[in-house]
Amino acid sequence: MAYARWSYSNWYVYWSCESGETIDEQRLVIIHTLSNDSNIVFSFCNLEEIAECSKKEAIKHLRKLLGLNLSDSEYEELLVYVKEWIEDVKESFKGGK
Repeated sequence: MAYARWSYSNWYVYWSCESGETIDEQRLVIIHTLSNDSNIVFSFCNLEEIAECSKKEAIKHLRKLLGLNLSDSEYEELLVYVKEWIEDVKESFKGGK
């Protein structure tokens, strides 16, 4: 499932997984137009911690993890996608999947 695509964003963000059997195997792939098409892959646990921070702290963490010199507004946009993904993963694994 894609959360952002090139046609309307500088980000391409989509949900991936290893086998898909556990919440820990869920991955969010993040690519930015300035990242030279390098896929940056994060686990649910990594991003859940970031999503729980204040917006300012979350942006700081994302900037450090991605290593891209982007504006705060670019990282704010990414944070929206990260939070959407976190909620979708939680919903998908409700009931102990």
